This record gives sequence, C-alpha cells and structure tokens, in this order.
Amino acid sequence: MAIVYDRTGEGWSVLLSEQRWLDAAEVAPALAAAMEVARADAIRACARQRGIVVQGLDETRANAAVSALVEAGYLAVAVPDVEVPILPRPLELSVVHFEGEGLRTPSIIGAGIPQFRPWGNLALISAAILADPTKQAAALLDKFRPNMLDDPKDRLSVAQKQRERARDRIYPLTTEIRREEPSPAAVIESAMAKSASRVGKGRKAKGKVEKEGGTTGQTTCIDLIFTGPFERLRITSATRAKDVPQSVHPAKNLHVTLNAMLVRSGRSRLTRASEQLSAGVDSGEYLFDDEGQLSDYLRWCYRTAGPG
Repeated sequence: MAIVYDRTGEGWSVLLSEQRWLDAAEVAPALAAAMEVARADAIRACARQRGIVVQGLDETRANAAVSALVEAGYLAVAVPDVEVPILPRPLELSVVHFEGEGLRTPSIIGAGIPQFRPWGNLALISAAILADPTKQAAALLDKFRPNMLDDPKDRLSVAQKQRERARDRIYPLTTEIRREEPSPAAVIESAMAKSASRVGKGRKAKGKVEKEGGTTGQTTCIDLIFTGPFERLRITSATRAKDVPQSVHPAKNLHVTLNAMLVRSGRSRLTRASEQLSAGVDSGEYLFDDEGQLSDYLRWCYRTAGPG
C-alpha cells in the first residue's frame, strides 16, 4: 500500500502515468529530497508502488516529487487525493456462472432469486496472485544458520538483496499451467494431511501437502468491479465456476477460470497484468505483496480506465 502522509483527504497524490517499476537506487534520493522525507520512506514508496507512489502530500511537495520522477525518466502527475477513487471491499463469491449476457451469482442479500449483473456494467477485470510477505520472510529466515543475522549490517545487506530480487521477480506461470492434475486418491490423501495438520495438536502430519508452485503463502483471486450498483466481487480458488474445469493448482485454476470468463465478458476492461496472466506469460506484473498493494493497483487502473 502506498505511503499516506495525510488522511484528511485534503492532500495531493503522486501517480505514475503508466505502470512501471521504480528503481529505488536511482530515484529515492531525489524523491526524498523533493518530498522532504527520510530516504527510507522514499525507498519504501518506490518498492511498494503500483501506480500510486504516495498520497497526502501538500501540493508543493507533490509537484516537486513529480518533477523528480520526470527528471529520472518516469512520467507522473500530481492530483488531489479526492480524485483517486476509493473502491469497495471485495465480496467473495461461492458460485459463479459466466453467461453470454452477464455474470450470475447466488443472492448476496439472502436466500432467493440469483443475482444477475450485465457485462455492460463491468468496469474492470483484475486477476492476481497475492503473496504473504510474513510467511515468505519466515521461510527465508528458516534457511539461515543461527546467529547469521545478529549483526545489523548483515540484516541490512539481506534486506537490500531481497529488494533487488523483488524488482526482478518472475512468477513461473507456464510451469504451473503444465502441471498435471493428481489422482483422486492423491487429492484425498492431501486433504487428510491438511486436516491432520490443523487438529494434530503439535503432531506433524505425515501426508504430503502440495504447495502452489513450490512457494509459500500465496493466494489467487479475480476482482470484478461493477457499476450500477458500484461493487467489487471476488472469485477465489474456493469459488465454483459452473461449467469450468477446476484445477487443484491455484495458479493454473486462476488462468483457466479467467479465460473461461473472458470468452463471455470480453477483454476490453482487462488490466495489463491480467492480460499477461490470461496469455500464460511468466511475469511479475500480476504478483502482489498483499491486499493493500493490490487495492492501490486497482484504484490506479480504475482511475485510468474510467467507469464508463
């Protein structure tokens, strides 16, 4: 999530004009000076941004930040915070049916007639893979020998290397798509292993639980932003899409479900990150650190695309 210096809504936001990664080593010093903040804040802003660099600045510092970014070769604009849309919280769906004219779901209000949303009211489609940085950090630290990071310089060095790797990270989607589905017996064994790990009271589960892509703490989702009414619906790996083959591999399932929906909805409201995921391209564009970063990306895309 972008750094917010003032939450009154009366400040100014700095937005990139196009989706690009910011090189913190190149941009952060000048950006920190322009915004009159600590360099660590500027580095964090560069690393966390997905279109929205910072919010809540006064107009003078926001314009200075834009000048610093433009001088470094990044197109950017300063706009009032109120011009950056606030999106609804995602509402997770249990069942979806992609029809020719729109999306059909169970009633969200309660038992009754299923709800129908025309594709014409669809403003934005975004498919994403979310990483859990706390779980990934824990998995990373487990690999270090004891006392390796006691020295502050060692911790700083590791953190810097991780930031450099994060800029160039690529998700192996082509490998995920090619993964074969397990046999029914293997699926049952994996489910039993997961259940045992939850209720085993400290006993280590013996069954093998397969992780998506060999990675730690990742979830998948497709966010659909509709107008009339304005709402944000979410398809997760637990959502059952009618007449769409399901995969036990979350990234593969995300790819298949997205493309099945696009046959009906069309691609005109698809984000650039989702275009790459739909095409099955190995990329870091559709990989997000957490919900906050994804929400910022959707807000930037919605402002760029517009509701109509």
